[in-house]
Amino acid sequence: MLLNEVYKEVLKQTSLKKIRAKKFLLAISGGIDSIFLYHIYRKLSFKYDFEIAIAHVNYNSNKNSKEAMNLCVNLSRKYKHTLYLKDFNKEINKNFESIAREVRYAIFKKIKCLEGYDYIVTGHHRNDLLETLYMQNHNKEDISIIPFSNSRTGIIRPVLNIKKTSIEKYVKENKLKYVEDSSNLDLKFKRNNIRLNLIPNEKNNNLMEKNLLDIYKSKKQKSDDFLMKLQDYKKHIFFNENSNQIKIKVTMFKSMNVYMGKLIIQGALSKYMNINFSKTQNFWINLFEKINQSKKPFFENFGNKLKLFCNFEYIYIYEEDVFMEAKKMSHGSIWFNSSFKVSKESNKTTALDSKNVFICPEHIYKTGLTIRKWISGDKFELPSGGRKKVSDLFNENRVNIAIKKKQPIILSNDRIEWIPGLAFSRNSYQANDKTYLIEWICNEKA
Repeated sequence: MLLNEVYKEVLKQTSLKKIRAKKFLLAISGGIDSIFLYHIYRKLSFKYDFEIAIAHVNYNSNKNSKEAMNLCVNLSRKYKHTLYLKDFNKEINKNFESIAREVRYAIFKKIKCLEGYDYIVTGHHRNDLLETLYMQNHNKEDISIIPFSNSRTGIIRPVLNIKKTSIEKYVKENKLKYVEDSSNLDLKFKRNNIRLNLIPNEKNNNLMEKNLLDIYKSKKQKSDDFLMKLQDYKKHIFFNENSNQIKIKVTMFKSMNVYMGKLIIQGALSKYMNINFSKTQNFWINLFEKINQSKKPFFENFGNKLKLFCNFEYIYIYEEDVFMEAKKMSHGSIWFNSSFKVSKESNKTTALDSKNVFICPEHIYKTGLTIRKWISGDKFELPSGGRKKVSDLFNENRVNIAIKKKQPIILSNDRIEWIPGLAFSRNSYQANDKTYLIEWICNEKA
């Protein structure tokens, strides 16, 4: 009965019709839940002809840690399954549960990638689901935090519909050895307090369970509906690989609630920048109020050098700490996502109307031009006389803050000669007989 139930759930979560020849990496802690998972999967592997391996992380966090590790070693030897073992000796003083989870999933995902496993499998069961839902304070709308819903990342939980009592009964009847984690009784961990005190003391436990599961199903349906619309949303999301910048159309967020928008931003950061971005609910609420209601451009500090800039039409997400040393101009010089082509040319007429081409006297070019970043306070000479701040030029041309940081400024000695694509300083270089044409080739599309 349990065997068939787990098999059906595997097919459901993987969207496979059969699992023959697939490779599953089992996350085994040595506790009762993961040992149940291991033995069920071991039997299924014989019946349906697929491959399994064991992954275990020993945090050395309690007196039973070594015994649990040895149990995994013995199982791998007895049943001839590959074992991936990580002996983690670094002490975790704060947020043990959260950091330990990040550590083991990072290890599992690396193994999956390097060794070619199709899925990572964990032993989370029905009680784990209820505890997590309870911790989330019955939030009915936040589809961005649905527990155990990341099968799309290659993680499946095929015993999620099985109750803890059924697991305990199976392990006892089959006399399976497991190692109890002594930290499961430590009430300083929030989950333990919920499991041991709060949930058991609920007045109507069955009603509470039903309400939590109803919320879970409702959120999951809303999430699935949202994901179905992702193809329509993707046309409003752009990524410039050269400048490592994400651009998202602001109007898209008008049809979304804060949780949908949160998923869009988190998904874009994960896909394009490989950043797992997590913030408080208040952070997201405040951000989307600004995006939808702000009457002037603004930028938001995401932390870790990550910035968001919004200018009504688009939001730009980029890394703030952009550094490039000044360099001497030459043919083929590269500047971020652009380059410079230098040619000796007597016919200057083709260049007269383009701010992407600079006419440079031979003696100035040979003396040396410098390419550097824009510095706040930079000024250039206007053709009509007087001087103007480059920052004012940027504002007039609606150059966003992310692009400003990559805009090349061309100087002769300390004089700004050219702001490629935007302006030239006052000069009479067209009258020179010996000149070079310098073309700025920009690949910026975002």
